[in-house]
Amino acid sequence: MNRGGTAYWLVLICLLGLSIPAYAQKSEAEIQLSLTVNGESIQTGKTYYIASIKDSVKLEAIKFYISDVAVFRKTKKVGEGIKKHQLIDAERPESLQLSLIADAKFNIIKFNIGIDSLK
Repeated sequence: MNRGGTAYWLVLICLLGLSIPAYAQKSEAEIQLSLTVNGESIQTGKTYYIASIKDSVKLEAIKFYISDVAVFRKTKKVGEGIKKHQLIDAERPESLQLSLIADAKFNIIKFNIGIDSLK
């Protein structure tokens, strides 16, 4: 057997092995949302004074949609929400939890917020 040929293939296999990126294992993660006003957890039916507008607001219902959840490590997308859209309802604490499939480490979350305009 030609030893030079074997060494060539061994080096080629090693180089190919180095060029294949090692992908991080993705797993399920949960993010717990916290709805607050002036650092206090929001309660429907309660009146809150907002100093920046020098007025008070009373929140009767708090419902909105979050969509297209994505998480990033710096500028690289490393995960996304399991659901495309999720209704957030302050009266249902379980709705304040977002489920993700993501790398273990991320430092940025981006999403869209909307309301159902058909009602």
